[in-house]
Amino acid sequence: MIVAKEILRQKFPRVDAESTLSEAFGLIIKEKEPCIAVFEGDTYLGLLSHRELLKKHVAYSYVKIKTFVDKFVPALSTDDDLLKIINLMYQSGSRALPVFQDSKLLGFVHIKDVLKKAFDEFELAKLKLSDIASEPILLSCDDTLGRALAMMREYNIKQIPVVDKNKNLLGILTLESLIDKYFVHATPKRELFSLKGHEPEAKSLFDLPVSGLVEEAVAAESKQTLGSVKDQICDTKTVVLVENKKPKGIVATQNILEAILNINKPQRNIQISNMPAFTEPDKEKALARINTFYDKAAKLLKHDILLSIHFKSYEKQGMRKKHAVHTKISGATFSAKAEVSSWNSLTALQQALDALMKELTKYHDKHKK
Repeated sequence: MIVAKEILRQKFPRVDAESTLSEAFGLIIKEKEPCIAVFEGDTYLGLLSHRELLKKHVAYSYVKIKTFVDKFVPALSTDDDLLKIINLMYQSGSRALPVFQDSKLLGFVHIKDVLKKAFDEFELAKLKLSDIASEPILLSCDDTLGRALAMMREYNIKQIPVVDKNKNLLGILTLESLIDKYFVHATPKRELFSLKGHEPEAKSLFDLPVSGLVEEAVAAESKQTLGSVKDQICDTKTVVLVENKKPKGIVATQNILEAILNINKPQRNIQISNMPAFTEPDKEKALARINTFYDKAAKLLKHDILLSIHFKSYEKQGMRKKHAVHTKISGATFSAKAEVSSWNSLTALQQALDALMKELTKYHDKHKK
């Protein structure tokens, strides 16, 4: 599998910590990057991304970026593999990660390079867009920039589809276009935010309609595959799923990263037999308890395991029926059984799993170094 040192970029946009936010965002837009590296002299401080714009109300022509830099972006070593890189990007939300060797900064791994390699490494092209799409957050053409920014801040998103009065897709509003027009080229009197609070000139920007910044959206049908929009995905474009001209879902970079992690999630080795006719909510509870137990057990034993669960129902006694749950866990170095009976099958299941975990914990505590 590809590792960090094979895809890192040694040349990456950088800015001095004494620069203003407007200057920094101008560089982000010019270089078409998700973020830039912030340095104080030759010392790397962290990254600055579009998302920082959503965090505080400040005057971007005045404020130095050193107070905004994200110093907690996960760092990579040269041998970290593609799956770890994807997991860190998914968990942190960062679209670039620094790569270090012996405390020396070598470069950065970029989301676009990660996505391109992911299509080569994993079976992404055949995935249906509808299988990984999320519900769209929408803006109306009459909504204001103030509302758009508030929604981006609330949902931690950078691109929002815009619809007309009939709920038909008009296009998409991106944080990048908003930054380019109102932050990079802002003058002190036309700041969106002010050091003294919201000034009359600044407040008027909140009232502007989003329609003036709507761009053409990458639209696709739900039945299409990721492979059909590979180029747009690798360019970190958000794909809007459209049905009868109306947006029904979106596929953004975060959806792609999540899909990759799901594809590569280790399969649980669980055998369940004679499961009772649970209601759907109770069935979900039962499976959640079983999966949670399995993951904890696998983590403790640190090797492959088999979890077997057999349900048994006895004849009714009056209006009630007793249930038994037989459980067994087995692995290379450990094996245990538990059997519990109860008037409630969910209760019996939980008690049986608790009994197994008790035995497993004893074994783990006895053999841990």
